[in-house]
Amino acid sequence: EVLNRRFTDVKKEEALPDLLVVDGGKAQLNQALAVLRELDLANLVPVVALAKKPKTTTQAEANGTDRLYLPGRKNPLELKKDPPLLFLLSRLRDEAHRFAISYYQKRHRKQTLQSRLDEIRGIGPKRRRDLIRFFGSVKRLAEAEIEEISQVPGISYTLADSIYTALRGDEQAGTTEDSRQPAAGSRQEKLGTKN
Repeated sequence: EVLNRRFTDVKKEEALPDLLVVDGGKAQLNQALAVLRELDLANLVPVVALAKKPKTTTQAEANGTDRLYLPGRKNPLELKKDPPLLFLLSRLRDEAHRFAISYYQKRHRKQTLQSRLDEIRGIGPKRRRDLIRFFGSVKRLAEAEIEEISQVPGISYTLADSIYTALRGDEQAGTTEDSRQPAAGSRQEKLGTKN
């Protein structure tokens, strides 16, 4: 999927990577090669796969090597931990892992906030769209105070309170009801309403 997205719109004359390093073993290398063949890029982008050596029973076997899989080669190259090449490739792999994990965590947080918003009684597609348009994102909505949420046209103070509570979740455990009441001089107090 990632390779398809990365290379689908690439024109042959555009700058292609000097080397594509795939995280994994022979199966991942073969999959990457298949995608590149499908996109007519197999001969233009060199590919290798880097895999950690499987955990073994002895410390001597566990220390010292990662495996580098090359196209057309049956067995992987075993790289010692000291050489600069292995260090560079390992750092690339570790950075790719970090990036992927942070991307999926961010996506999960966004989906969680989105689903919490969908579960609030009184929030349908139109109000959800209005809220996101007003704040720019679900994340910024989740950071907003009740007062700010209630400024959105069509959102009452009571509904703003429900939104605030749903999006803040456990963060608000222990918050008293009084601490979430409109501040003195607020729009709700001036109107004589809290709901």
